[in-house]
Amino acid sequence: MTTSACPLCRRTADGVHDTCREDLDEKIADMPRLYDLLETVLEPGIALGARVSGTRTPPLPARLEPLSLRAPGGMITILAAWENDWRRERALTEVARVVNTTNLKKITKFLRAHLDWAITSYSQIATFTDAIYAITGNCNAAAGLHSDLIHIGDCPNTGEDGQTCGQALYADPHATPPITLIRCPACHAEWLRDQWGILGQILDDNRKDHAA
Repeated sequence: MTTSACPLCRRTADGVHDTCREDLDEKIADMPRLYDLLETVLEPGIALGARVSGTRTPPLPARLEPLSLRAPGGMITILAAWENDWRRERALTEVARVVNTTNLKKITKFLRAHLDWAITSYSQIATFTDAIYAITGNCNAAAGLHSDLIHIGDCPNTGEDGQTCGQALYADPHATPPITLIRCPACHAEWLRDQWGILGQILDDNRKDHAA
């Protein structure tokens, strides 16, 4: 009997692993909860801890990590782009999504409803899966849930203004399926697995420069 790789975890299998499909579906369904979770940790110094009330100290600017994930260009924008790509593939009407919780729920409902089609017919399902796991990992990292996440360095990408991004990059060594993409949650720079050696060298050089 001929076997092939599961399109989600890329491990050899006779079709799609049920556990891979269930885990991906659960992570998509969990996006609204993660989005709401990020709102609770916007205040500097807060990471899944109790807020301090009654203080007269002026509020500090919001934490950039959760703010960037909740803002336009963040997790909802990324998921909306995937939704519209699926819509194009299926000859469905594309939709414009304003960044808010209601639209996030609509996006996740659509993605879950069409997930079986995507797993069997969508050519970019592996990249989509990596994106879902990356968003999940970045949200957990921004919320202070770093138990399984490793800080691999700070984003070295340079913007048009010549400034280095510097956003913390995290990776989950225990992710299932194994991650094949590292994506900055702030500037959205991406490094595929075959570019990780180059990224590692850049991060190592930057650490040495800072230590000098």
